[in-house]
Amino acid sequence: MADSYSESGTEASDPFFDDRKLKLLGVVISGAFALTVAAFLAAVITLQVNFGLFVEIIRPQFVD
Repeated sequence: MADSYSESGTEASDPFFDDRKLKLLGVVISGAFALTVAAFLAAVITLQVNFGLFVEIIRPQFVD
């Protein structure tokens, strides 16, 4: 059971795909995905939302 935790058994034979590079690749991919989703939401908000409607909704509450 103790042999399964040794460092020599977990080393990759391919030097390109070691643990550090795979972790960095995952962070880069997830960061790019998060930025893509944020850019999409920002584009939807700026292009599709009519900000003039906010004034019509809020203004009658304060006019008396």
